[in-house]
Amino acid sequence: MKNKRYSDEEAFQLLLQIDDKISSGIALANACHAAGITDSTYYNWTRKYRHLRPAVIRENRELKKENAKLKKTITDISGEIRTLQQYLKNITTNH
Repeated sequence: MKNKRYSDEEAFQLLLQIDDKISSGIALANACHAAGITDSTYYNWTRKYRHLRPAVIRENRELKKENAKLKKTITDISGEIRTLQQYLKNITTNH
């Protein structure tokens, strides 16, 4: 079976759908198969996402994106600082 990557929100939504099917009397294995995931994936996701709500998952994703942008900004600024330090070093050694 081909591995498919689900976003946190998609995984959470699939868990809700599977739980609805289970509560209506469908067996876990059948509900998972209909959703296109394995039983072990269901249990892993349950352990990972059960305590979260969709808003928290969305906020977490947004914070990760913001963190990545901030890391890039820090890297850019660090490069500029090194360039300026080298420039100042060259000026002071030449005078």
